[in-house]
Amino acid sequence: DSAALPAMMNIGTRPTYHGHRQTLEGHIIGYSGDLYGQRITVSLVGRIRGEQPFDSPAALARQLQHDREVCISILKS
Repeated sequence: DSAALPAMMNIGTRPTYHGHRQTLEGHIIGYSGDLYGQRITVSLVGRIRGEQPFDSPAALARQLQHDREVCISILKS
């Protein structure tokens, strides 16, 4: 199946968790399956914000919820 699914992605070093390596971390909104080992195609359509450290995982989670809403809005337009 080649259906496009809404998603958001972090490209960066995960500074809230003191990361140092650049990683790509994607979240398919509303998807609950297992894609490990599968080939996927990603199309970047916009940038929401730059990378920043947060004071706590809870603060990061609140920002990610906001980012999710922004992504949904961008992808609907």
